[in-house]
Amino acid sequence: MLSAHEIDALSLGLRRSQAAAIPRSKAPRAKLAAGGFELCSGMSESAVDALHPAWSARGVAVVAPPAKAEFGYSLVALDPDGHRLRALALTA
Repeated sequence: MLSAHEIDALSLGLRRSQAAAIPRSKAPRAKLAAGGFELCSGMSESAVDALHPAWSARGVAVVAPPAKAEFGYSLVALDPDGHRLRALALTA
């Protein structure tokens, strides 16, 4: 679980290895349009609450502000490609 203080240090980076590169002519085509992927990160409710103003201040599109649901307390934002980023505090 991430604390509200650790959220500023949270980042995700993806790199493609040159050794594993596939020529564009042979690369498979994506079947889903942007927004077809959701990345979920578990954290405390206070961390979920802290993310809302932090992401909003950075211009991140928050599409579902913090709210309780059957599965837990979460917020949903979109990355620049339209993929969903869910911050989630699971209920027991």
